[in-house]
Amino acid sequence: MSLRKDQLLHHLFTLFFKVVFYKKITGRVISIGLIAFSSLIGVRVINEYLKYNDLPKYKYDSSIRLLNDGSKIHTAHPVNYNIKSTGKDTVVFVSDSFGEGEKCGNSNNIAGCLWDLNPRKKIINLSLGGTTPAFYLKQIKTYISHQRDNKKNISGESVIVSLYSNDIVLDQEYCNFYNSNISKFQGLMNQKEFNKVNKKCEFLLSLSSEEYDEIKNFKIPFRNQIINVLGDRSFILIREIVAQLSLKILKDSSIGRAGYIPIWKKNNSGELILLAEVLNEMNNICKVNNCKLIISTFPNVENLSLNSKVRSAMLSFSNFMKKNYSLKIHDGYEPFISNKVLNASYSLTDIHSNCEGYQLYANWLVSLQN
Repeated sequence: MSLRKDQLLHHLFTLFFKVVFYKKITGRVISIGLIAFSSLIGVRVINEYLKYNDLPKYKYDSSIRLLNDGSKIHTAHPVNYNIKSTGKDTVVFVSDSFGEGEKCGNSNNIAGCLWDLNPRKKIINLSLGGTTPAFYLKQIKTYISHQRDNKKNISGESVIVSLYSNDIVLDQEYCNFYNSNISKFQGLMNQKEFNKVNKKCEFLLSLSSEEYDEIKNFKIPFRNQIINVLGDRSFILIREIVAQLSLKILKDSSIGRAGYIPIWKKNNSGELILLAEVLNEMNNICKVNNCKLIISTFPNVENLSLNSKVRSAMLSFSNFMKKNYSLKIHDGYEPFISNKVLNASYSLTDIHSNCEGYQLYANWLVSLQN
């Protein structure tokens, strides 16, 4: 009888502890669930704020013009904007998405600010996002050639080229330029670099436009799933924080933005030599066609410190160009540093410049033309 009582007590105690343990576990799971749910709601609220913070301030239009010879040229102007050169009173500006400055619109991007500073000047903006100096060269060639064909006695334009930190990365336009001068590059590059560039260009030029776009617009694994949970702007913010940390912490990374920096400082790299020859070709075009070439860098506006790694790398390239090609490349960090601006990002999720930054940069460019 006592054994049965002992067994009964044992079962009761076991049941009691199971109930207590279950309640504790259930309580913790509910607490964790509530915390996770609250955090997700918080992230979503932040995402909506980030969307608002990133809204365009002004209207932007671009157009593709059909030229007399049947060729086409992209312009960062509305279709009714007159792009004919007036000679020495014309400023041609070409860069990538920073030159377009879409969210600041045609009136407050760099070209718009240049016109504001001197309305008597004709400003021609040939910038296009996602492009590199090989494309800028193509734009300059096409535009200058077309203007000379239209009016033989026109000359004296200022041509401003603005370089950004990712302009060192190979693309199809670079490879087209490389292929048209391949024997020259064989002499300029060491065998290892020549083989590397050759292999990369063979691959890039073998891609269809769809395949190239997929390679060009690299996507983080599970990107869409993460965006569905966090929201697109929250995802971009986290990605930008990771990019900034990698730039500050990693010394020799080949990943993302941090991977560009060592190439600018490696004077024998194939990419650097290719960029140098593209810029030299721009200079030759302006010598032949009597235009004034001005080359400057455009800073990574999310970090405008005097000792920025990006600035240091691009200054190294500037020294290389001055020594080997007698070409001056102006330091685009100067106007920001002299005005003690440490960050000129458009928003928390957009590392393009804000409109005030474009104004500051345009003021500085005007001083370079004088």
